[in-house]
Amino acid sequence: MSRRDTSSIALDAAMSPRIVRSSVLPVIQQQVSTLEPSLARVCRYHLGFADKHGDSSVGAGGKLTRAGLMMAAADGFGLKPEDLLAPAAAVELLHNATLIHDDIIDADELRRGRPAAWKAFGTSLAILAGNALQALALRMVVDDSGPGHEEIVSTFTEAMCLVHAGQARELAFQPDPGSGVAEYERIVAEKNSALLEISLGTPAVRAGNRENALAALRSAGRHLVLQRHSCSGEWVAAASVMGESGLVLSASSESGPGPDMVGPVVTGEDEGDEQAADLG
Repeated sequence: MSRRDTSSIALDAAMSPRIVRSSVLPVIQQQVSTLEPSLARVCRYHLGFADKHGDSSVGAGGKLTRAGLMMAAADGFGLKPEDLLAPAAAVELLHNATLIHDDIIDADELRRGRPAAWKAFGTSLAILAGNALQALALRMVVDDSGPGHEEIVSTFTEAMCLVHAGQARELAFQPDPGSGVAEYERIVAEKNSALLEISLGTPAVRAGNRENALAALRSAGRHLVLQRHSCSGEWVAAASVMGESGLVLSASSESGPGPDMVGPVVTGEDEGDEQAADLG
């Protein structure tokens, strides 16, 4: 059996939404518990760990797309999920911070089928909660002393800057009849691809591959965003069968997976339009 075949089979079994959730969600919960109580309450609510009154609830965490991509890419480099738990949880914290802030900016009152954090707790506290999730994410990668530590910290901080810059450009965007659509897609791709790039690129850094594979995986992150925005909200790429809820990535060679090895698949339960929007 080829390496690609064995890798795909292993990933089918290991990188299911259930496995990713059971690995990453406890780490996220532990980190959120360290926050000031009022901020922790908002974050636990937004993440689905609790209702507005602080009582535990089910269905937490969203789809964990970025953590799933990171763990799938890690397998292509011979890494184990535990080698990337901290950055996988951190990228999900960053993503959820952007969701809290996006809901405020866009005045979206619903998130995952219930009132958005700002609607439930007020705008000021929601802004602080989003900021707190960003701080937690950065603390996690700073404290994680595995291989490639400095470069991983650098890529996370750069991604945070790109997300904020992209959001600012989106707010300032003025449609132009000639190039409006193309320019808007560029802005959105720049904003949304940053976290996907670190999801796919971090395993390459941790594995010590800072050249071809790293560049290819970051390119794949950008490609996924562009594909999604041009294909009616579906993740589309060339070679593998993947899913919006469960992610599979086939490793093409000993040097790790290439950009054509990343694609969409539906392997979990449909979680609804709000969570589909979380992928962007």
